[in-house]
Amino acid sequence: ILHGQPLASVTTIATTRGQLPLMGRGARGPSAADEVQPLEEIKKAVTWEALTPTEKVWADDACLLRYLRARKLQVSKAHAMFEASIKWRREFGVEALLASSLEDVQHESTTGKMYTAGKDKEGRPIVLMKPRYQNSTNYTAQMRHLVYTLERAISRMDGDVGKILLLIDFKG
Repeated sequence: ILHGQPLASVTTIATTRGQLPLMGRGARGPSAADEVQPLEEIKKAVTWEALTPTEKVWADDACLLRYLRARKLQVSKAHAMFEASIKWRREFGVEALLASSLEDVQHESTTGKMYTAGKDKEGRPIVLMKPRYQNSTNYTAQMRHLVYTLERAISRMDGDVGKILLLIDFKG
């Protein structure tokens, strides 16, 4: 029983981004009831005191559910994937990137080679790439631009959205 309702009838979880619909049976995966327990388990497994305030905001229920769904609700595998992501984010400097002046990102953005472009009819953030507008050979700046763009797209996800739509325009 969750919130006074049998688990089988629970279809949403309250998150910092509003009510988060849980997955239904069928092609998308397990039932809503099947996701409640793994979500609680991964939340217990995360060492919250080791996370920065920004990481704690990023690691909301919607984020943790994406890791669980990616690992078919196997908590240990989802937790390992989450921890590897935190490690990579720290090594790459995602927080510092988002807090910086973004001069290199701005330079990479000037031609419009990659940007977020609203959402599709299912609410997925759209990232549009136009490789013909490539304007540099600086690998680090290009990676920072990519990570910045993806972080912007992820930040625009509503709680029930777990994917990004990537469109690559090779012709234009």
